[in-house]
Amino acid sequence: MDLALDYPERHKLLDFWRQNLDGALHSMRVMSKDIMGPAKMGNVSHSFVLP
Repeated sequence: MDLALDYPERHKLLDFWRQNLDGALHSMRVMSKDIMGPAKMGNVSHSFVLP
């Protein structure tokens, strides 16, 4: 298992959650911006037609 990095925005959210909302937060996932970004597209130089 990877160690969680120190994300200041995550800490702000968790502090807000603890102070203002009823109920416990079960879990939180942290993703990379590269994963959440737009799809990368490129030009196609060849194409094949199947019969």
